[in-house]
Amino acid sequence: MAITEIIEAKNGISGGWNLQAGRRFTVKLFVHADDRDTGPQALIEALGLNVGDTYRYPLTRTATETNARLFLQDISLDGVEYLASGLRGTVSVAFGPYDPSKNEGPVGPDGYRDPFAAPPQVRGYGEAEEEAVLKDVVTGAPLLNSAGDPLPGVMRPRSTHVVEVTRVERFHPLFRITDYKDHVNATAWMGWPSKSVLCMDIQPSRRWEPEVSGYVWDVTYKFGFRQDILSEEEGEPVLYTGWKKQVLDAGLRQKVGGVRLPILDGHSPVSAPVCLKPDGTKAGPDDDPHYLYVDVYETAEFADFGFPADLFTAGTPEPPPDPPEEP
Repeated sequence: MAITEIIEAKNGISGGWNLQAGRRFTVKLFVHADDRDTGPQALIEALGLNVGDTYRYPLTRTATETNARLFLQDISLDGVEYLASGLRGTVSVAFGPYDPSKNEGPVGPDGYRDPFAAPPQVRGYGEAEEEAVLKDVVTGAPLLNSAGDPLPGVMRPRSTHVVEVTRVERFHPLFRITDYKDHVNATAWMGWPSKSVLCMDIQPSRRWEPEVSGYVWDVTYKFGFRQDILSEEEGEPVLYTGWKKQVLDAGLRQKVGGVRLPILDGHSPVSAPVCLKPDGTKAGPDDDPHYLYVDVYETAEFADFGFPADLFTAGTPEPPPDPPEEP
């Protein structure tokens, strides 16, 4: 059994475009075989076409036109005519704008898709939570009541830039959730400094994938990004990474000469925390509140996720400008 000839059908080309589906071109071919028992798989595979191939015409000779933005969409055997010398199958080959390699993974020469090589899907949005306002955003002055104490109860929403990244994985050990969820990046990652990106959640979901005849995992990673905090420490600016927590430096005791002593209200110890200065002594009426910045999240090495370097930067550049017209 052999394929003896493949020729273009003279009246088998068609095409067009519409606003929703874009361009679509179809080419018909006659595939001849010397055996009447030749099956559809042999007739179609004889064309040597694979998903991901781009449009060209003719298919069997030197192309007179091509389009790199139109990809092979489907191949169908429309019918078979039995001849004395064997048979002739009529095969339609359609091209359109959908590129499967961009979403479901590239296709190899055998026509099978590799879902694990598909680029991750990325989705971003803002997520807000209430936080205390400590300074006037215009003047930078601490918010104080008439007695000079920090003014409580002034709140505002603070937005966190959240990005969800979803990809297909071969396996997903469940310990990965506990090893990375509620952790911040130990070192700089994707252009963000250490401890500024929080792994907020990891959501694995298993399904059957026919392309590989096995189970795969769709895993969504949820990351929260926070800008650094610029603070003043004894008149000097200090930069703190965004996922540190800011707390008022206050307590019932003060540090005097290396010894912690109760703070007195007259002759009795105070019953509520009192503001402290950076040196641990009791703050006076003219001292601004002092705040501490503390790490509350453990760190993990986010490079271990193995995401591509252009995960958050990939896009489509602007086309080059048209050349100037000849005078």
